[in-house]
Amino acid sequence: PFRFNQHSPKQPSVSDDSHFSVLGLMSDSDTVSATSTEVDTIQSNGDNGLRQSKSIRKAFKGYKTTTFLSLVGEVVFCQVMWAYKSAAETEVTVLAGSVRDSWHVARDYWLIFALCLVARLIILFSWKFSLFKCCDSHYGAFWMLFSSIQWVFYLWGYYLLQEEMTGITWTPHALVVPNVSQVSQDLEMRDCLNDMGTLGCVNRMNRQLVCQELFNDTVCSGYVDVRTENDWEKCCVRNMYSLERSRKYLAGLPMTCTTAFTIIQWFCVLALKWVY
Repeated sequence: PFRFNQHSPKQPSVSDDSHFSVLGLMSDSDTVSATSTEVDTIQSNGDNGLRQSKSIRKAFKGYKTTTFLSLVGEVVFCQVMWAYKSAAETEVTVLAGSVRDSWHVARDYWLIFALCLVARLIILFSWKFSLFKCCDSHYGAFWMLFSSIQWVFYLWGYYLLQEEMTGITWTPHALVVPNVSQVSQDLEMRDCLNDMGTLGCVNRMNRQLVCQELFNDTVCSGYVDVRTENDWEKCCVRNMYSLERSRKYLAGLPMTCTTAFTIIQWFCVLALKWVY
């Protein structure tokens, strides 16, 4: 009544997840699927790195010239400030008083430039190899930060250095007036005052001069003797003080520091408008 070996025992199905979950086994299809996932992950990482490198090259493709010009502009600006400091410190005969770079601003220009340049290189390297796992916008923001933040110091340092390199000059002014009765003598006296100054004109035409203010040692810087009809009078001489900056041409440039700064500032504004 019974027939053996007619039907083979039922084999468990590969798709029977519950059976294999109980036995703790893994099917061949699952193994192949896991291996494929690992390969896809490796390929995905490689593709991401390739796409990241291409993305960086594409992002900087249109800004290579601008980046190069900005670096050249920074180098020129730092050199101009250093040359200005050197010229002003050697021009002591014109810029009397304390004329020196006490804050070491000219040296700090090169230090700030080097720090920002190294920071940009680190950002570019990290961006290319995704060291910090940041998105492109974050890398780009830090790149723009260290490409522009140094100009805040550059501009601030320029005005500080101008203040440090400003000296005090003075010109003696004799308080005398022409004492003439004829128009020709008056014109001659005025020409003398315009051409030779008050002190030179006193020595040349002192008989036609009278004191505008007599000498007083509390308010006068000095005096000059003016001959009168009967005697000599001491006329007051006052020093006229003014602030003076170096007008010496910079080394290697046919211009002063003020002219060079104006030109560089103009180019910087154009570059910022071009980039942003």
